[in-house]
Amino acid sequence: MFKKPNKATPKTRRSPSTPNRTAAFSYYNQKRSPSDLNVGRKRQGPAALIAVTSSRIKRRHLPELVAWFAIVVAIMYSLTLQTAPRINVVSQPGTVSRSPEVYKDDVQSIWQSSFLNRSKLTVKTGDIRGGIQKQFPEIVDIDIELPLLGRRPAITLTTAAPAFVLSSTNGSFYVDRNGKVLALVKDVSKNNVGTLIKLIDETQTHATPGRRVVSQPAADYLIKLNQLLSSAHLNVDSITMPPKAANEADVRITGEAYFVKFLIGSNEQQGVGALVAVQAKLDNDHVTPKEYIDLRVDEKAFYR
Repeated sequence: MFKKPNKATPKTRRSPSTPNRTAAFSYYNQKRSPSDLNVGRKRQGPAALIAVTSSRIKRRHLPELVAWFAIVVAIMYSLTLQTAPRINVVSQPGTVSRSPEVYKDDVQSIWQSSFLNRSKLTVKTGDIRGGIQKQFPEIVDIDIELPLLGRRPAITLTTAAPAFVLSSTNGSFYVDRNGKVLALVKDVSKNNVGTLIKLIDETQTHATPGRRVVSQPAADYLIKLNQLLSSAHLNVDSITMPPKAANEADVRITGEAYFVKFLIGSNEQQGVGALVAVQAKLDNDHVTPKEYIDLRVDEKAFYR
C-alpha cells in the first residue's frame, strides 16, 4: 500500500510589525538605478566642464591680456613728463638776456615746484609761465611745448628790448618802453641794443626787476620826446626825474651847460618847437642860460 504523504506545514505570514526579522539581501535592492547615475552625472559634469573650459580660455587669451597690459602701461608712461625741460632762448638784436644755464636751472626748479607738472594731463602751464615771468621780467614771451610721444617738454623764451637805462639809488637797470624794470645791467648781456635813453631817478624810488618805475604814458612821452629832439639835431645826454616836481622831465642836451624842463603829458612837438625857437633867440641875443630853460607853460619860456 502506498503511504500517504504528509501534508506540508503551511507557512505562517509574519506580521510586518514583528520585531527582530532580518531583511533578506537582494542584489537588485543594492544596485543603483540608471536614473540615479544620470542624476549624479548631471550634478558633477557641468561644473567640471566649466572649470576645464575656463582654464583653457585663460591659457589661450593670456598672451592677449599681457599685450593689452603692456599697451596700457606704455600709454601711462608716455603721459608722464620729465622735470628738466629743454630751454631755447631767442635773443634778437636789441634785446637783453641771461645765460642759458641760469634760465635752465631756475625754470627746472619752477617746473618741479608742483607734482602735477609731472603729467601731461595735469601740468599747469599757466602757473609755469607766471613763475618764469616773475623770476625773469626780461622774458616777454614763453612758449611751452608738450611732446606728443616723448616725455621731455620744450620751452622757448623770448627776451625783451629795453628802452631806458635807469640810474637808481640801488643800481643801474634796464627798463622797457612800458616803464617796467627788466633786470640789473650786471645780470644780463645786451645784444646790439644800440643807444638807450639814460634815465636818472632822483625820487629815491627803490627799483627792482618787475616793478614799474614810470607810468606807461610817461614812458611813451619820453620816448617820443627823445625821437623829436634827435630829429632836430639835439642829442639827449640824459633825462632826470627830479624829486619834488610832479610830471617834470629835465632833459640835458649834449654839449649844453643847461638842461630843459619839459612837462610830461604836454604836446611833445610843440615843446621841441618852442625849444628850437628859444635857442635861436638866445643865440641871436648872445645869451647863454647858466642853469635851465623852462618850457612847462604853454607858449611861454623861462630861463636862468
